[in-house]
Amino acid sequence: MTQNSSEGLVTPDFTFDYADFYGDYFDRSQEQAQIYYETLGVAREDKAKRDEVYLRNFKFFGAPHVAFLFMPSFGDNIRVAACMGRHFFYHLSPEVTLVYPKLCLAFMLTQ
Repeated sequence: MTQNSSEGLVTPDFTFDYADFYGDYFDRSQEQAQIYYETLGVAREDKAKRDEVYLRNFKFFGAPHVAFLFMPSFGDNIRVAACMGRHFFYHLSPEVTLVYPKLCLAFMLTQ
């Protein structure tokens, strides 16, 4: 994956465009990236180092295990994502129920 990414041989299975980020989302994404790279001591103009840091994504930051979650597309995908998150957390630690995402809260926005 690192070689393919380095060579620009990407095959995304979904669309991605920063132009789709509305409101503060684009600015927040840029701010997060700035903080991330600054924390790692990587200057914005150091493209080689930035690329090296980016490629760490494909090595999963040295994690001993990786989980890939795939979900079907239904509606706006919010419910599916919430259900997957709940099941994922449950299988990590069934006795810890405090971290479960609760989709039902999304129906109470004015409360």
